[in-house]
Amino acid sequence: AGAEETRLPLSITAHDNTYTFKEFTVAKDDKGNTTIAFRGYGFTVLPFRNGKMIVAVWCSFTSGGKEYEWEQVQTGKEGITFTFDTSKTPETIKLYAEDARDKKYTLKAGK
Repeated sequence: AGAEETRLPLSITAHDNTYTFKEFTVAKDDKGNTTIAFRGYGFTVLPFRNGKMIVAVWCSFTSGGKEYEWEQVQTGKEGITFTFDTSKTPETIKLYAEDARDKKYTLKAGK
């Protein structure tokens, strides 16, 4: 996986659908867990596999040399929000298609 930095907007194709990420906000939920909310479009289309709805684009982040994978996700017309089981602050954020996990797009988390 290349570590080249990606800039927004970013479009990722997964399961024959295209998801466009325009901007993101890092925050904490009411339990103190880190959330990354992406605004964009395409997120109302969620593919089904084996009778289950799947999350087509996945997100992780690194902080202090450790990578954290998302625990929960919410999608809507405006975008997608990933919740992580940690209160760490992201240094880099990775986005990748669920069906092409070796191609990761890296974003700088700091402004």
